[in-house]
This record gives sequence, C-alpha cells and structure tokens, in this order.
Amino acid sequence: MKQKGFSLIELLVVVAIIGILAAVGVVAYNGYTKAAKRSATKANFTTVTKYIESELMKCLAGGELEAHEKYLQGGYSKLSNANCNDNAGDFQKLSGKIIGYLHEYGDQLGFSNPWNPNDQVVTGINIDMDCPLEKDVGRITCNYAGANFSNNPGVERMKCCCRWGLGADDITKKEIYDPF
Repeated sequence: MKQKGFSLIELLVVVAIIGILAAVGVVAYNGYTKAAKRSATKANFTTVTKYIESELMKCLAGGELEAHEKYLQGGYSKLSNANCNDNAGDFQKLSGKIIGYLHEYGDQLGFSNPWNPNDQVVTGINIDMDCPLEKDVGRITCNYAGANFSNNPGVERMKCCCRWGLGADDITKKEIYDPF
C-alpha cells in the first residue's frame, strides 16, 4: 500500500535545497546592489565635476550661475550672492559658491549618497579638501585648493574626490583648473 504525502526525509531535503538556493540568491543580490552603488557614485562624481566646469564656463562666457538664477526666482536664499557679476573672475569665490550650491541644494537636483540614503550630508556632496573616509563611502568632496601642490603649479584649482567603494583604493580624484 502506497503512503500519501511526503516522508520527513523528503521534506528535509526540499527545505535544504530551498535554503541553499536562497543563500546563493542573497549573495548574488548583494553583489548586484554593491555594483549598482559603485556605478551610481561614479556617475554622480562625473556629473558633479562636469556641472562645476560648465557653471564656471557660463561665467566666463558672460552668463550666470544656476544658483543665482534660482535665487532670483525666489528660492535658494542661502546663496544670495552666488552670481558671476559680483565674483567676476574670482575662481576661489565662484568655485566655492558652486560647491556650496551643490552641498545645500543638490538633493533637489537629484543627488544623494547611493550607499547611505540617510547620510547626514543629504546631497552626498560635502565641502572638504580631503577624500571621504571609508565610513563615508558614496560621498563626494570638493573645495578650493589654491595653486600649491598641483599638477599644474601656479594655477588655481578646485580639488574633488569621491569614495565609490569600501576598498582603500576605491577613490577617484579630479582637479578643476581656474578658467579665468
């Protein structure tokens, strides 16, 4: 006479197989999410540095900073003096105004820290000379760096850095030179 249902051993084998498949799936999922966070951080860094360069070029061409245009429209009160005319040709002031705008309002432009959405630096963009520490993975730092210790001595520059992963070498750096 044939027994109905599964034996205890058969059920344990099925549970073990499901457990193994779940463990493999979790490991694969974690790998995919880590790769996505790295890519998003690198993309943010590229976008931020290109944005800074394009804002400087707007001033060079006689235009106006986005921060000032938004201020004139009734918003972004923290950057009331972030305009090309008041800071004409002053790379230090203009680069500071641009990174200040990204630090304060970058979340409204779509920036955040992909590794830590609850980062105290809401935009994931900080004003700092140093690269982010490993605990701050996903952040981007930029600040005026002057003309010393540069690949191009005597030329003012802004230094930007990004920690895109948890490894000691998971850092990307870029210097943005004074176009004026």
